[in-house]
Amino acid sequence: MNLPSDKAFALLRRWKDNATRVIVAFTGVNPAKLVGQIDGHVMVVEPDKLVAIGSTSNCSVQFDPSGCIFEVLTVDGDPASEADTEAVLAIIFPTKERCMVNAFVRPN
Repeated sequence: MNLPSDKAFALLRRWKDNATRVIVAFTGVNPAKLVGQIDGHVMVVEPDKLVAIGSTSNCSVQFDPSGCIFEVLTVDGDPASEADTEAVLAIIFPTKERCMVNAFVRPN
């Protein structure tokens, strides 16, 4: 389901304020230009400027959310396997690469 950017930023800010654990997975288009994953917390949310997600292992990812499309994804399959997942936010960049942010109800 598409999510207006103001609602997406509100969700990211809530995760930041609550120090919610997130896992961010990047997937590219063929051929994939950016593929990776980071386990951490939302650190910075500045609409149309910067979103930063960092981990305790000194890794972080920062990106400009300008022109991105946001979607909230529903959980498919076995709901028990997703019991700790609060929400999944898909961020689709203008280049068509995407970032999936999985937020967890429990810290670990």
